[in-house]
Amino acid sequence: DVFTEVYGYAGSRRAIWSWRRLSAINHYMVAELSQFRSEPDFALAGDAPPKNGNDAVAHQIALLNHAISRARDLRLFAFDRLNQLPDPTWVTDLDGKILLSNHATEQFEQTIAPKINLNGNVSQILSHLRVVENDLETPACPALPAPIEESPVQIEAATEDGRSLGLRLALQKSHDGKPLGWIVRIVDVTEARLAQRHREAMLQLLTH
Repeated sequence: DVFTEVYGYAGSRRAIWSWRRLSAINHYMVAELSQFRSEPDFALAGDAPPKNGNDAVAHQIALLNHAISRARDLRLFAFDRLNQLPDPTWVTDLDGKILLSNHATEQFEQTIAPKINLNGNVSQILSHLRVVENDLETPACPALPAPIEESPVQIEAATEDGRSLGLRLALQKSHDGKPLGWIVRIVDVTEARLAQRHREAMLQLLTH
């Protein structure tokens, strides 16, 4: 055959094996890109489906371009929504290394600890807080739980200057359920806690 004439027997076997492997990779790539395109998502402006023609290479390029464009739009969407959150929010890996953060974190970090490295670890931030249990501040610092927690973890914390904070930690997983990292959000609940204490004090006064 052609492969044998050009490459010889041993060379033809390697060429046929390489061709089959390349064909398998090609089919896998097209299948995955087609599956990615078919998965539900929010509507993207100007999102035109790839043209299906007789040119297989052109079809593959169209699928790849579509997937890259969609991934970029999704990333931009995530960045924009993160920055629109009013509360300091960090996205970290499982070890707490900060991967993303919104604009609200900058002022918070400067207020809590001006020397914190913005590209550091969220544990550096948590170390400047103290856990509050039963309205009593403890010596313990908040920490990332083990990555087996299914529901969001809620921790009440306090700062050195007396502010009350609500700490929310949500475990993020991949599409196959593998833990990837954390979303850490801090809500300032100082005014709500003060109002609650005033209300409790007033009720105690009235009952006596």
